[in-house]
Amino acid sequence: MGEPRLPMDPATYLAFEREAKDKHELWGGEVYAMSGASLAHNCIVANLVRRLGERLDGTPHEPPGERL
Repeated sequence: MGEPRLPMDPATYLAFEREAKDKHELWGGEVYAMSGASLAHNCIVANLVRRLGERLDGTPHEPPGERL
């Protein structure tokens, strides 16, 4: 058996997540990989970003990227 993992504190988790390719969540000090999004979720995000971008046209602001 491997050695037990120590709980991760929020600051360490945030630093880890900024560099991670995939998304994770921190729950009770444990880090869990999040599953991929569904097609419906991806469609909602795409529509939200598109419409928000339309509203922000002409302003110095931009909609968020794909990692919402």
